[in-house]
Amino acid sequence: MNFRSFEKMFEKFVPAMIKDEWPINFKVYSHDFEEDFIKRLSRKDEKSSYQPIQKW
Repeated sequence: MNFRSFEKMFEKFVPAMIKDEWPINFKVYSHDFEEDFIKRLSRKDEKSSYQPIQKW
């Protein structure tokens, strides 16, 4: 998988894990710091077939 594919997956799945009501800015770097992206994501209240991630 390349970094741009990861960016698309990040944007799709991370909002379902956000609990805060306000948008969060994420700056994500590739393993070698040669690529990065910034995403401003907000909580997504859509129903999903995936179970939410829970803390132990």
